[in-house]
Amino acid sequence: SCQGSAATRTVSKASRFRAPSVADFVSFAGPYGGHAMNDQTITVLRQSLAGLAQRQRALTDNLANLETPYYLAKRVDFESSLQQAISSGDPSGSQIAQSRSTDATGVNGNNVNLDDETILATDTALRYQLSVEALNAKYRLLRTAIRGQG
Repeated sequence: SCQGSAATRTVSKASRFRAPSVADFVSFAGPYGGHAMNDQTITVLRQSLAGLAQRQRALTDNLANLETPYYLAKRVDFESSLQQAISSGDPSGSQIAQSRSTDATGVNGNNVNLDDETILATDTALRYQLSVEALNAKYRLLRTAIRGQG
């Protein structure tokens, strides 16, 4: 058998005596290849954050191209796929769909509407913030459960 280097042995010896952190449990792969503490709520929140982040990028592109001739606004939908994935019991199977807006275009062929994009950007930012707060609350609950504090 191969012996590790002195540095490896020291790290492994030291790690035997420290208390595990929440990150240790969250990143530990469970028997089915998933994370040991990666429950459905965490998965749904992570999928939501991914969809909202992609929507925010699309909205940023739209605003940057407000005056670009023939530019069609990007639209991102993940909610319908996430809802179906939750119903099927596998929220990690949801997909993020990006398409082009079919709204009417202006004289220059562009259909980006500053008011609509601003409202969508604000809504997206608020939803993202809410999802981050919910994920943080879930991790706080896990941390409390692991530490055994009431």
